[in-house]
Amino acid sequence: MNTQTDEALAEVQEAFALACAYHQAGRHDAAVLAYEAVLELKPDFENALINLGGALQALGRMEEAAATLRRALDLRPDFPEALCNLGMILRYLGQPEEAEARLRRALMLKPDFAEASCHLGNALRDLSRREEAEAAFRRTLEQRPDFLGALAGLGQTLRDLGKLEEAEACWRRALALRPHSPELWFHLGQTLFDQGKADEALAAGLAALETHENTPTKALFLACAKQADPRAIEGAARTYLARALAEPWEAPGGLVFLVASLVKANPGMAEATARAVAAGPRRLSVSELFSPQGVAAIISDPLPRALLTSTPVPDLDMERCLTLARQSLLDAALAGGEAGLTDLHAALAGQCFINEYVFDDRGAEQAATLRDALVAALESGDAIPVAWVLSVACYFPLHALPHATRLLDRTWPEVVESVLTRQIREPEQERRLRSTIPRLTAIEDGVSLAVQQQYEENPYPRWSGIPRVESPLDFDALLARMLPRAQFQPLGNDRTLDVLIAGCGTGQHSIDSAQSYANARILAIDLSLSSLAYAKRKSLALGLTAIDYAQADIMTLGGLDRRFDLIESVGVLHHLADPLAGWRVLLGLLRPGGIMRLGFYSELARRDIVAGRAFIAGRNHGSSAGDIRRCRQELIATAGQAGFGAFLGWSDFYSLSECRDLLFHVQEHRMTLDAIEAFLNENSLSVIGFTLEEAVLDDYRRRFPDDPAAVNFGNWRIFESDNPDTFRKMYQFWVQKPQ
Repeated sequence: MNTQTDEALAEVQEAFALACAYHQAGRHDAAVLAYEAVLELKPDFENALINLGGALQALGRMEEAAATLRRALDLRPDFPEALCNLGMILRYLGQPEEAEARLRRALMLKPDFAEASCHLGNALRDLSRREEAEAAFRRTLEQRPDFLGALAGLGQTLRDLGKLEEAEACWRRALALRPHSPELWFHLGQTLFDQGKADEALAAGLAALETHENTPTKALFLACAKQADPRAIEGAARTYLARALAEPWEAPGGLVFLVASLVKANPGMAEATARAVAAGPRRLSVSELFSPQGVAAIISDPLPRALLTSTPVPDLDMERCLTLARQSLLDAALAGGEAGLTDLHAALAGQCFINEYVFDDRGAEQAATLRDALVAALESGDAIPVAWVLSVACYFPLHALPHATRLLDRTWPEVVESVLTRQIREPEQERRLRSTIPRLTAIEDGVSLAVQQQYEENPYPRWSGIPRVESPLDFDALLARMLPRAQFQPLGNDRTLDVLIAGCGTGQHSIDSAQSYANARILAIDLSLSSLAYAKRKSLALGLTAIDYAQADIMTLGGLDRRFDLIESVGVLHHLADPLAGWRVLLGLLRPGGIMRLGFYSELARRDIVAGRAFIAGRNHGSSAGDIRRCRQELIATAGQAGFGAFLGWSDFYSLSECRDLLFHVQEHRMTLDAIEAFLNENSLSVIGFTLEEAVLDDYRRRFPDDPAAVNFGNWRIFESDNPDTFRKMYQFWVQKPQ
């Protein structure tokens, strides 16, 4: 009998040793199987249970890990290591109260247990008991001053408590122990940013970004760059900023003014801009506009190309410089020269296509001569200089030329290929996609037909990139994150969310929603087939398959045999003949309890636009591309003298489609809070909240502390009256239909 017992014990020990070997080697799947085999032989083997819990934890199987550790503690309730491990897992499972109890029990059994003290601090922090958490972390560090986890926990807790200088010191202590940790640099950067030390925060953010690129480190870097001294944005910071604009890391509109200011300060661009402004209406040659040193400064900087090929440049002085550069490069091309500026020339062609040739069109006659020569060379098969292609592309979209696709059969430098992709390949794809987009309704209303025509001619807006959303959320969770003080009835996540984007334009809205909402199916409609084809091309490029695009008129959409949980229509209804009638149609398509996101122009915030439109009407300007170009130049020259012109600082003014939408729209209504509130009351809609910058909401709440959700229209009327530009980007808000 003793021999059999000894053999059984030996078998258990051998199996346990094998399991431990797998565990130590990081082969956790094999370790789990081996520990389970040990426990079949000896179910009450405490160490096997504890180690199995650790292996399961390493595999992310937290529920199983917790159950295994509970079995171990049933056998030995006073096992501090098992109590500590269980407490840590319970935190992960969102059970901080039980985690606290287990960790306190471990510390009662083993008062100098630093790991348990550190995890207790984290559990207390989860429970928002920050002062107790601080004390727990400090006790841990008294025992083990180099305990990195405790230093990190203390740093986060001190930041939560607003003890920013102490938190900074804590992160610096941690970095002395692990100087290459991106997490520690990230937290130091956040803390420095909170203190207003933007330049130091930028350096810390760069250190985090260079070690580990992810969404938080990118966001920190960009936040710091926007607040830092421009002189601190050099070297790697400029390279990252160029990538942020081109990839993009956030919507280019959020970066364009920062990057434009940095590009304008580039020595070569500053010199050329000064020369262009001083020249007035006089044309300059390439050598008169750019010095050799200036060209070198521009070409060696990654930001100018990123800016010019990503988004319209919202700066009048730079526009003047780029307009003259276009003319001087055209003159050089006509004279048979290349001017040695192919990269800059290609970037300028990218800018002109993005802004839809909004620049002053002086030089267009010579450009037309070169265009005709280019078309003739395409027909004959003759050689075509690079400068011809780029100069023509700076004045006319290449896809509009006869035989344009023949350019794709030739070999070109990489920067020219990028121009051909944007100006020929992508428009060709949109042309093919038009036939794949169904029409859901007739378009017969006079106003709808006029609006459709505008957006067929000028799809709005022409955009190059949109940031990717890595982790979409259920809609309820996302809305709660966006409006944390809002009250609404959740839609639930037990089924696919049916979403209607009513007026999707060129797809920014529909793509953003498709990336943000988990388990959603989206129908995106618009009047303009050109806009829809653009949107579909962009969606396909991003691999988004949950969006169905269709052509339809909101005013005749009521017969659609489909109902939606969520309807979004931002910046659309105010272009209908009757915005409120269109809103009623959409309400009829919304399920009971459904949610709507809406956006309307503010009468008060658009007072400068109204004045600008009156100025335009008084001079009988039309809305053709040529009319808009000429009128823009007149507005630039006279807006200040006329007493209006704030729109000169709007990015919308710097591209043809956006300028047309801003100042030349065929149909525009503006709303008041009174009218919106009346409609809400008439239809028993409850307001969930406004979409505004957090700083504006903070100002509102300081003034109206009894309305933390910021939904009282009476308060907002007072606030907007005192702050007329509050809703410059529209009244954007969320409402819910009664059940």
